[in-house]
Amino acid sequence: MNKFLAIFALLLMCGSCGSKEVRNISAGDVVFVDEFPTDVDLKELDFTIDEIGLRSVKVVDSLIVLAHSSFWTIHSDTGKSYGKCLGIGQGPAEFNYIPTSTASAFITYGDTLYSYLNNCPRGKIMRLNVTKLVNDGIEDVATQLETDVLKSISWQVTPCDSSRFILAMPNKLYTGFTRQLFANGELKEIPGTETLSEFTVEDESKINMLAKTQVYNPDADMMVEAMCSFNQLHVYAPDGSRMKTICVGKKLDNAIDVANTSRPMCPEAYKSAAAWPTGFGAVYAGATRMSYQMGTNTDSDLQFFDWDGNPKCKAVLPYKVRSIDIDFNKKRLYVIDEEEDCLRTYDATEIINALNS
Repeated sequence: MNKFLAIFALLLMCGSCGSKEVRNISAGDVVFVDEFPTDVDLKELDFTIDEIGLRSVKVVDSLIVLAHSSFWTIHSDTGKSYGKCLGIGQGPAEFNYIPTSTASAFITYGDTLYSYLNNCPRGKIMRLNVTKLVNDGIEDVATQLETDVLKSISWQVTPCDSSRFILAMPNKLYTGFTRQLFANGELKEIPGTETLSEFTVEDESKINMLAKTQVYNPDADMMVEAMCSFNQLHVYAPDGSRMKTICVGKKLDNAIDVANTSRPMCPEAYKSAAAWPTGFGAVYAGATRMSYQMGTNTDSDLQFFDWDGNPKCKAVLPYKVRSIDIDFNKKRLYVIDEEEDCLRTYDATEIINALNS
């Protein structure tokens, strides 16, 4: 009997040694994408903008808004420059750091186009009168909204319009965060995103593995999150009525494996995203942090989906892409080339047709 018990205990030990703890991060239904219905062969157009330190591109009507590390520049779709705007400093209309143009809201009221930008270290959402800047050359920046909610506790802030914003709020130990919507003066966790907040890292030094790019589209009233260290995207409505996780592949990354991976070998997954009324696009690197920084893996996948998570088309560019956006009127795809530090332009006809199909 003792011999039998010893063998049984040994089998249990071997079984537990072979098992592996798996933790996935997801919300809503998970959509697995094996392939894209269309591979687009991008044709480059003769339109570029060369500026040092480009971080993001945003198309608004006939304007191209480019964010740099310490200012914005605005151009027409013919290449005319309207100069620099925004700045870092301690003045009432200045910022602690410059937000990206993709994470800012652009809303037209009457005949005036405004941009709403986060200035969260000072607890403010700022308002830039874009029309006055373009027409008169006057930089009119003012405080739109001020709340202590934005001070010290906000991780990422994305304005939806003049009175609402979505933020990622870290927990007290800075080992994870929740998704919150500020509306009508109240802050509430977005229903259905609780499962995204369940996984936490061991200590705050690893919080960056949960980093993401988040972009909102007001026409669709949808948010897309592109995870920087995971092969997945999250899309959801601010009221929680729609929610999906999208994975290009056969399975979600194991969060425990990612958390235990050394920093040089940590996945370099999604770099940025862009959102439109009919769907969204995401830039995927598919490398390790070391190979991406050393330049041994530089191809970028541009992946396009509708808001239900259905893949629409894909394109590949042979360089590091930092940011993209589409001008649906001119049928142009704008791409920030991280290596050459310039804005490139491609024919977006096939991508637009796929998104509208």
